[in-house]
Amino acid sequence: MGIKPTNKKVEIRYMDFWNVKNKKIVNNWVMVDFPGVLKQLGFDIFNGEGWEKFDKKK
Repeated sequence: MGIKPTNKKVEIRYMDFWNVKNKKIVNNWVMVDFPGVLKQLGFDIFNGEGWEKFDKKK
C-alpha cells in the first residue's frame, strides 16, 4: 500500500476457517481485516465512507 514503516504495534483481527472431512483438514482459509490494520497506520482505504460512518457519535 506504499505506507512507510511506523514501528507501531497493531491489532490484527482475523477469522480462520477449517473444512474437515473424515476427521482430516481438507481446506483452510483465513480472512484478515486489512482495512482495520491500515486504518491503525493512518490510512483509511474507504475515505470515511466505510461502515463506521453509520456509528452513533459519542
